[in-house]
Amino acid sequence: PLAGNTEAFLDRFGFEGDRRLMVVDAEVYGGQHAFLTQRQLPRMCLISTEIRSNTGGQTLVLSAPKTEPLELAPSPAANAKLKYVRVWSDNRLVAADMGDEAAAWLSGVLRHKCR
Repeated sequence: PLAGNTEAFLDRFGFEGDRRLMVVDAEVYGGQHAFLTQRQLPRMCLISTEIRSNTGGQTLVLSAPKTEPLELAPSPAANAKLKYVRVWSDNRLVAADMGDEAAAWLSGVLRHKCR
């Protein structure tokens, strides 16, 4: 449900901004990173997200208990490193890496090396 929202925008992938980011294992298996779920890493439930609008555009804020929030651009940089990832049975999907700072923050919260 879109509780509290009065409008939503669609693009060719569905709701604008919905399900565009994922956490993947830092280790490479068979030439690709595997996506991770809360089923595998229950600590994922500790992470909350917020999109903040400001004069420079938007900022994605990741928060977790007893951890400093992390502010990121809501989309990867144009020069972001590309990684091959596997989502369920879909192999060799291309995803843009959000960078070392995001990877370190997520790895710390989740207690698992991830990107």
